[in-house]
Amino acid sequence: MCIRHQHVCHNFTHESRAFTNESKTFTNVSKTFTHESNTLTHESKTFTHGSKTFTHVSKTLIRVSKTLTHESKTFTHVFKKSLTHVSKTFTYESKTFTHVSKTLTRVSKTLTHDSKTFTHVSKTLTHVSKAFTRVSKTLTHESQTFAHESKTFNHESKTFTQVFKKTFNSRV
Repeated sequence: MCIRHQHVCHNFTHESRAFTNESKTFTNVSKTFTHESNTLTHESKTFTHGSKTFTHVSKTLIRVSKTLTHESKTFTHVFKKSLTHVSKTFTYESKTFTHVSKTLTRVSKTLTHDSKTFTHVSKTLTHVSKAFTRVSKTLTHESQTFAHESKTFNHESKTFTQVFKKTFNSRV
């Protein structure tokens, strides 16, 4: 967005980034405003039943709202970033199952200046990793030995949606 101040045009550029969680800095006519609001939720659950162990770990990080005012001009930045990490481990006898899922969701960015509104739509990044491991087994029956080698299965899928850059230029 182009804002005229003392016959000088100032451009504001927003670039979407993947897996970024840092404080944001806005500069307007030699003035810098920095605001950071973080909410961190950590939840860990462990269930044990007989020889079975279930572990569930969930983390959520949300940061919202930024409002800047300079020379009777108000800039509103509505910002929500949600980072969810889920890790599940299932263990039963000699079998181990691990499921790791990471999802970063970033939605709703609105910049308002006077009567003009610019909206930057959402993006979602999902990373899913699965690993299945089974240890070796040796069975003996009537002087005969049967060996079963260890097997490992790895599956990894990544999905990236709407990672882009937007620049707004407008004369006020």
